[in-house]
Amino acid sequence: MTGFELACDNAVNACLREAKLVGYGEQPVIAYLAAVENEITAVRMILTGRLAGVAPQVIRERLRDLYA
Repeated sequence: MTGFELACDNAVNACLREAKLVGYGEQPVIAYLAAVENEITAVRMILTGRLAGVAPQVIRERLRDLYA
């Protein structure tokens, strides 16, 4: 993943974090579903990196910011 893609994903996650402050509507539901998808992607990246023998520092650099 390039630095640009990582920055784009982090920007989308920042917008989704703001959506959890909305009381009603579709925004919190969409933000939750996107957060679950991002967490699954992060777990897959970690497990794949571990299986491939990639250094933990490299894996951390490639991970996106999480929704929490």
